[in-house]
Order: sequence, then C-alpha cells, then structure tokens
Amino acid sequence: MHYLLRRSFLFILFICYVLVGCNFKPIQYPYAENNTSTNEYFGVTIADDYEWLESQIKDNSIKANWLRGQRNLCSDYFSNRDTIIRSRIEDLAKVPHYRFIDFINDTLYYYRVQPYSNVINLYRFTEKSGTSEYLNSISCPFVLSEKSVVKLSPDLKMLACLGKIKGGYNTIYLYDITQKDPTPIHSIPGVANFAFFWNKDGIIYMDDPLYNDEVDFSINRVSMYNPRESSYSTLFEDSIDEIATLIDFNFDHQSNSLYLGKYSMAETSIFQLEKLCIKENSSRMLLEIPMKDNLSYRIGGVDDKNAYIIGIDAERRGELLEYSIEDNEIDTLLERHWMPLAGFSQMKDHVLAYFQDFNANRAYIINKKTKKTREIQLDDSKFYTFLMNKSDSTVFFQEETHISPRYLYKMNPTNLDSPVMLGGVTGLPFDPDDYVIEYKTVKGAKGNDVNLTVSYKKVMKRDGSNPVFLMSFLNAENSYLDQFHFSRILYMDQGFVFVQRCFADSRTTISLDERIDDLEAVIHSLIEEDYSSPKKIAVLGREYGGTALMSLMNRNPELGVHGLFMDGIFDLVRYHHSGKLLFQNNRLFNIDTEDEFMDLLKYSPYHNVQHKANYPSMLFMVSLENNNIAPVHTYKMAAQLQMRTKGKNPIIMYAPHSLAGMNSPYNYKDYIEHGICFLMKNMNIAAAY
Repeated sequence: MHYLLRRSFLFILFICYVLVGCNFKPIQYPYAENNTSTNEYFGVTIADDYEWLESQIKDNSIKANWLRGQRNLCSDYFSNRDTIIRSRIEDLAKVPHYRFIDFINDTLYYYRVQPYSNVINLYRFTEKSGTSEYLNSISCPFVLSEKSVVKLSPDLKMLACLGKIKGGYNTIYLYDITQKDPTPIHSIPGVANFAFFWNKDGIIYMDDPLYNDEVDFSINRVSMYNPRESSYSTLFEDSIDEIATLIDFNFDHQSNSLYLGKYSMAETSIFQLEKLCIKENSSRMLLEIPMKDNLSYRIGGVDDKNAYIIGIDAERRGELLEYSIEDNEIDTLLERHWMPLAGFSQMKDHVLAYFQDFNANRAYIINKKTKKTREIQLDDSKFYTFLMNKSDSTVFFQEETHISPRYLYKMNPTNLDSPVMLGGVTGLPFDPDDYVIEYKTVKGAKGNDVNLTVSYKKVMKRDGSNPVFLMSFLNAENSYLDQFHFSRILYMDQGFVFVQRCFADSRTTISLDERIDDLEAVIHSLIEEDYSSPKKIAVLGREYGGTALMSLMNRNPELGVHGLFMDGIFDLVRYHHSGKLLFQNNRLFNIDTEDEFMDLLKYSPYHNVQHKANYPSMLFMVSLENNNIAPVHTYKMAAQLQMRTKGKNPIIMYAPHSLAGMNSPYNYKDYIEHGICFLMKNMNIAAAY
C-alpha cells in the first residue's frame, strides 16, 4: 500500500514538473542578423556582429523590422501590468514644485510646475499684501527640470525659458507674458552651461558655442541677442586648445558690463578676470590669480564696486574672495571651507554663501562694509535654495527633503533666528512621517567613501528580504535626484528600500574601474547589512552609469542584480562614431593612444558579454531619437545579449516613438511605470496602493 502511494506521489510530482516545463516558454526575441563587420584600431582587428544597427532606419529595412519586433515584444511583455501603479504615479505626479525666478521691484516672482510637466504657472508675491497672485501660464517645448533656467526681463514683459529639447542642444525660448497663454516669439539655440543674462534694455547675453547651426566645442563664445531686432553679435570669442580658455561670466546692471572669468588648463594655470564694457565696446583685464593647490575659480557675482570669486580645491572645499575693482585688491571673505560652495548671492549691503555636502548644510551672511560674518542655522537633512531682495537684503529661501516638497520662508538679515513661513505644498497624497531617511557611508575598493541616502517606510524590517532600488551611479560624479521626487515615494510604497548615491568624494575624476568597484561595494554592503538579498536588488544605470552597471554584470552575471538602463553607453570602441554625442570631449572614453584603447576595450560592455551565461533580468530604455547619447548603444547591447546569452531572465528593450527622449512631458511617466512594473514582475511583488 505504501509502495503504491509512494509511486502515485512520485508520478504526480513528475506530471507537475512536465506541466511547469511545458508552460515555461523561452522568450522569442526578434532575430538580429549576425552580419559581422571588422574594424582595425592600433593593429588590433575588432569584430562587430551588429554594426549594421548603426545605420539610419530609412536606409535599412532590416533594422526597421528589428525595432518593430522589439516594440511588439515589449508591448506583449507589459500588456498585463497592474493599473494600480499608473494610478499611483498620476496621484504623486500632481504634487507641484515651486521655484524662484527673481526679486524685482520689491516683488518676488516664482513659478509652479508639476513633475515632468512643460507648463509654467507664473506667480508673484508682494510683501505689502502678503499674498500671491497668479499671472500667466506658459507652455514650453521641454520638461522643466532642476537645470532649467527661467528669467524675467527687467521690464517684466518677457519671460525667457532655457532648457534642453530632443535630448540635444540647450535653447532659450522667449515669451511675451503680456499676452494670455503666450507662444514662443523667439528661440535661441545652442546656449552652453545654462548661463544667460538680461540687461536693463532687454538684451540677452549668453555663453554660446552654436554657430551657423553647428556646435563647435573648440570655441568659447559670448554672444549678444537683441529680441527686438532678432539679431546676434559676438562679444568675445576664444579657442579651446592645449591651453584652454574657459569662460565663466556674470553681468553688472549698474555699469552695463560683462565680467569674464577665464583660465587655462596648462600646468601653470592662471585665472583672469576681464571686464567687457558693452557701451564702449572695449575690454580691460582686471585681475590675474595663479591657480595653486589645485584650486579652480569662477565668478560668483559682481556689482559696481566688487567682484566675488569662488574658489574650489581638489578636495571640493570652497572659499570666497572679494576683489575690489576700484582698489585692485583681493580680500578673503571666507577661508577654505570643508564643504563645496553650492550657492552665492549678493544684496545691497550683504553677501550670502551657501555650502552643501553629504548630510550637512552651512550658510553665512557677510556684511559688505564691516566684513562681519554670521551663520544661518540650517537643518542638515534638508536642501535649500536662496534668493535675496537686493534693495533691503531680505532673505527668501526654500527648504525641502527627499520625502517632502518645498516650503517658502523669509528672514531679515538682522534676525536670522526667526524665519517666517510664507507657504508650501498642502494636501499631499502621502504622509512624510511614514518614511525614514538614513545617511550611510560605504567604503569603496580603493578605501574611498561612497555616500548614500537610504529611504524606506517605517514599517520595513531589516531581515534581508526587502527589494532594493539603487538609483545611483547615473551619469556624472555628483548627486542626482537630491531633492524631493515622487518616484522615491512610489518605490517605497511598493516595499522597496530606495538607495541613492549622494555627493562624490574628494576624487575630482572617477575612473570607470572605480565606478564599477564602488557599485559592487554598495551592493555587497546592502546585503551584508540585511537590507536585501542578491536576487532582490535592482540598479538603475544612466549614461556612464549604464557603462559601469553593464560592466559589473559582464564581470559577474551570477551576482543576480536586476538592471534598468536609461540611454546607456555600451560600445566604447565605436563611441565616437555613434551619432551626435555631446560628450565627445570627455576624457573618460578617450582612445587617442593604444594604451587608452586597450584599457577601454577591456571594459567595453558590448565587447565583453559572456556568451551563453545566465544574465539577470534587464530592461533597456531609450528614445528612438536622442542627440545626447546615441540610441545605437542600446540597440547593439540588447541584440548582443538577446542573441548570445541563455536563461529564462527577460532582456527587454523599451524604445517608444518619441523625439524628446527621456525629457518628454508625455512619456517620462511611462518610463517610470515600465521600470517599476518590470522589477515587480521579476521580483514577484504584488502592487499595493
């Protein structure tokens, strides 16, 4: 009897195994033709099976069919995603952001914008009335981000909005705000460094490398644009070569003059301060400072008497200098500080300097005449933005945290201990008190500090079972998503621990090898400290961060972390042949010499895929048109992984029809939705609201 029961039990197990095996169907990826091309670099022949994906779609029907197949595969894969996630995204995306514009005629001008929106709602706040007044609504052709710049003309009739369109060149759009719901009346493409100024006559001055509709990064140029005449003129032009002259400029309304900060990249660098008198069309060299101790300088601000110069050393410590134009003398207002100078503003009688570093804030007000310095008491867990009324030195500031949006305050410089709240966001679709933020430092492989913020819901238990979303190691050394962002709340609501890399350490440049080592050290730390386990960690890598993440996966596919990639850079060998990249001068991927080439080849993700290895699940997100990072990096990487690897873990490419890349107001929420739904599906997490 027992023998028969045992045989029956084994038979049932066998049937279940067969049924499960039959139900598992490997993903049928669109076929990518293996059409090998070869290229020779420094005597080394490199084979490339998918170089044909670099051609234009209109000239390549095979590529067009392959992309169509990828879109169909992605659509099928996400066809049954939970609508709860989209509903929660829509609720959280209604939380507005408030940003300063300027203080003009004793009136504070600011705007309100929702996340990933292209609509500016313009307001003004008058101290006498103590109320805010809605003025106008302006639709921009790009998403308003932290890097976008919005400025009013001195006569308050025009609004200038600077941002990035199509993932490419920065462009200023001008609007006549005396009209209701205005449309752009002028556009100025190619503005570098998000820097431009109005003068009192409505003329715009800008740092501008664009010339004859082409970008020339070997030229530094300061241009003048007259909106009334729709005319350009060049005020200053210099070439970038072995001794590069870099421009950092500021405008003085009193004298109608531009001040240029220039310095060379030679070993014996010298910072030069030059004054351009617009009316007289003349220039005068004011100051030359040797750049010693790896110290670099930039202009903080100028007035009719002084120029304020910010110095940053190799360890990111900042200092503030005051240069008297009349006396030709330099005075140190603030000695070398242990944190980088994050903000500077000057008022009628005072100067304000704001320092920010990992979990620390310091702000100082300095009296211009007496040089007396006083500290503003700030909360180290918050982030600040300052604006001053230049006529009476009233200080306005905004504060926010990772889990709560901005609130607006004002204070008188004579009474720094009693700020007055003017307003903030109400009716939040979440309670900030439900979440916890920790500041954490992990030791990298080279002994360096990797600073992190770790956010989660208070009910979370550190038992090694929590899913982790590591939103760090994106594209540059400094932090991203420092301020409040609804995606952090979205992930935490679904049970994720949200981890983000903060400010870089004292290394002024971080090699690709160090990026990979830092990422691996963070992952192991999260496991060792019982935040999560190997199969429940997801990492987002964007641009250079995608290079580091994919390189780590190639090094150790069995590590098991899930990968999300946004506009990654994967083919380091043909990096300079892949479309209109705006990072062509970046030394990180330089292959001018054989040693540099061999070093990059060793790390190039596209060339180091372990064939037939069992890679973890990956979602590649890319725009079909992106002038910033060429989409072919993602195409080739996805084809290589889908055709060359084994295993049941999905490798999906999300490439919607869009000419605006990740910055499109219409599809950014789609990217967030696809990312979190992909991870929840592969981690077996049920949606919660």
